Amino acid sequence: MAGRFVVVRDGDDGYRFRIEAEDGQLMATSEPYTPKSSTRKGVEAIKRNAADAQVDDQSGDDQAPTATPRVATPEA
Repeated sequence: MAGRFVVVRDGDDGYRFRIEAEDGQLMATSEPYTPKSSTRKGVEAIKRNAADAQVDDQSGDDQAPTATPRVATPEA
């Protein structure tokens, strides 16, 4: 089983999505969306853009760069 996107209510009329790891650990939470259809568009944007995203470490720490992990995407 892969990680998943979970859509949840945020207040009376808003929504957010969470990204959860395979073991259920929370990995990220989105900004609030209204209407709910915008939440789904946010999920699709993450799926489209994150698979090949590079890590841009602007923290200022003097550590060597690490490899960018690949994100599993569902097969169409």
